[in-house]
This record gives sequence, C-alpha cells and structure tokens, in this order.
Amino acid sequence: MSLRCIFWVIAVDSIGFSMGLSTRDCLHSGICEVHECLGGDWGCYNQSNTQVGGTDKVYRIRNARWPNYFLELEDFRYHSRSMVAKGRSRAAATSFQWTIMKLPTKSVTPSYMLLTEQKRDEVLTFGLAGCSEPLPSNGTDPGVESGELNESDHPQRRLVIHGNCAKYLMGVSSRLSGLVTVDEVTMSFIRPPTSSGKAGVDLVMLNAPSYANEFLCYATGTEDLGNSMGVTTCEGDAGFGGYWFFDPPLPATEVASLPAYSGPTCSRRCGEMGAIGEIGGVYINRAASSPSTWLVLMLSLAVAFGVWASAT
Repeated sequence: MSLRCIFWVIAVDSIGFSMGLSTRDCLHSGICEVHECLGGDWGCYNQSNTQVGGTDKVYRIRNARWPNYFLELEDFRYHSRSMVAKGRSRAAATSFQWTIMKLPTKSVTPSYMLLTEQKRDEVLTFGLAGCSEPLPSNGTDPGVESGELNESDHPQRRLVIHGNCAKYLMGVSSRLSGLVTVDEVTMSFIRPPTSSGKAGVDLVMLNAPSYANEFLCYATGTEDLGNSMGVTTCEGDAGFGGYWFFDPPLPATEVASLPAYSGPTCSRRCGEMGAIGEIGGVYINRAASSPSTWLVLMLSLAVAFGVWASAT
C-alpha cells in the first residue's frame, strides 16, 4: 500500500466522526449535533459507545436448546442474514465472532449493537428475508401475516406473504453509514423467565426494538437438521430455542443491568436446556484491531523504513 493510500484511509477513518458518519463507536442522527453521539434513549451525548468486556473481547453466541449451534451473520445475496452452524470448529470463523457495543444512555434498559469481526460495519437487526418457502394454501391475502406453515414448524414463527413470495422475519444485517436511528441498528438483551440452571451461563432473549415482541429463535423440533440453518424470529417466549448465551459469559455487572421478560411464558414445544460441553476462551480469538490502529502501525513502519533507507 502506498503512503498516499495510507494517509487517505487514515483521514477517512479519523474524520468520519466530524462528518456525521455513523460508526461502531458513535451513531449519528439528525437530532444531534455533529460532535455528539446518539444514545440508546434517543438522547445526544458527548460520549462514544463502549465495548462490552473490553476493547479486545469477542464472543460467540450459542443457542440454549442446541448449545452446539452457534450464531453467525452469513453473506447472502445483497445482505447478510442470521444463521446457526453446528460445531465449535466452524465457530472459529470471524463471521461467528461477535463484538458488543453498548450505547450511552440514562435509561435503565441498555441498548447494544452486535457486529461480527468479519464485517465490522454491519450490525444485526430484524428484517424480512426469504421467498424460498411454498405459499400456504389458506387463502392468505398478500401482506398479511400467516400462522404456522405445518406441524413441524414452530407456531410462533413469523411469516409474511408478499404476492407470490413467502418471507420470514429473521435476523439480517444493517450497514452503519450516514444518519441512523436507534431502532435500525440496536438490539436489546432480555432476561428470559427461565434460567439455565448452570453457573456462569446467563440466558438472554435477543430483540430488535423495531419489532417489540419478536425475538430471535431457533425453535425447531429436532437438532438433526444439517450443519447450517437460518434463524428466524418468534413472537414472545418460544422456550429454550429462543434463548441464547454468550461464550465467554458476559460480565456479571452487564447481566445484572438487563431487564426481565414480562410477557406470557412458553406453553408449547418449549424444549429444555441442552448440554453445553466446553465453554470459555479456548477458541476466542483476540478481536481484530480497528482499521486506524493497523494503519497507524503500518505508517510508523513505513516511516521507519524510509529513515533506514535514507541513512543507508
């Protein structure tokens, strides 16, 4: 990389804040001044986001019912979508490594951004995706939500019909660029009505604020579904398939700040807590340094090399 390219990328990265470009460190919105960051309570703060667990911490997200399935944000056509893949060895990829950024707020309910190390400018949110499912033969009008498709599907999975296309509400990516709103890019962590029963395994329900009673779920009837499956949302408490836990565990102070679920509890196909096996940092890689950190290092090496070359 030439010195001109290095200086250009450094400049773009360093002045992004002043230009009002949203980044993992600061969300910008039209309601705040250019030098301010949008908070989880829609307030404006002279404070950037904080990384949960510290600047080098990355997490894997595992399903409570099927702990051997790990959440990833996988490339799919024009965006990324939420998937689960089976096995710790597959979860070593950067698409499974999650960074958690916490927004400043005065609210008792914290707001987070979930980003993978593979795509550090895309966050997890909810959106419609699909078109591969057959349309149900129940006379549903286009644009109207349908119930369960068949007996093997979880009754709370959310299906929307658009013309000849059946779409599920599921986890998708949203790119951080320009001005954004809190609902577009953040997630809420909710404590479910049931615990894991295991020390250090704190379960959470994952919700996008734009869909108040929808939670990311892998509430299928069997674990034997291959190595990779899409993850949709479920309405309300879907049982252990709708609960997740972080590996390594979240800080205890963070867990204590999470609100509790207060809606109707699961009553059908709720499942149970699966066997966890290993948990901890054995496969947790150091989070990738920010682009500016690497570029400053490269620039320093380039300058040092130039000094050495001129001296010789």
